Amino acid sequence: MVHETLKKIGYRNLIDNDLLTQNPFIEQGIYINRSLRQILDSLQITYNLDTIQEQYYREFWQRRKKEHNDSVVSVIVKEINESFQKTITPTFNIDLVNDTLFTLVFTEFRNDTLNSIVATDNFIRLKRLGFHQSAYNLLYGTTRYENIKWNKDSLKQTLTISKHFIYPWYVDNTGP
Repeated sequence: MVHETLKKIGYRNLIDNDLLTQNPFIEQGIYINRSLRQILDSLQITYNLDTIQEQYYREFWQRRKKEHNDSVVSVIVKEINESFQKTITPTFNIDLVNDTLFTLVFTEFRNDTLNSIVATDNFIRLKRLGFHQSAYNLLYGTTRYENIKWNKDSLKQTLTISKHFIYPWYVDNTGP
């Protein structure tokens, strides 16, 4: 479901070409001495090998085989690789696309210029989906939105305080 949703958005719209080719890169504090492209290529190549010399790929595929999801992961890796080799967005199974996830990812990775119209549209979209904390964070706690000219107090009044905590899609990133 996640993969089909991301295919609909397009991996090219989600992963910057610099990140794909940067070698080495650091992800979540982990130093990786290969580009993401090299990792994906190597995962695809090593899937059907009887013996895999490199520990990372060997253990990666052993874990997937133990979980009985290796064939699905292999297809996903192959399709991600293909999406960067072709200029068209790959076909996706609309029945497996999650509309909420699509909307959230689309909102986060929109390519248009952030202005008050786009920001308000994002606020309304989050509120409609029930992500009131995320909508609040757009107003008060997200640096990307800090220069938007909108009536924060008026918009804040339209939000509902949840009795059940739902981890926000947009987190407050203005703190220390």
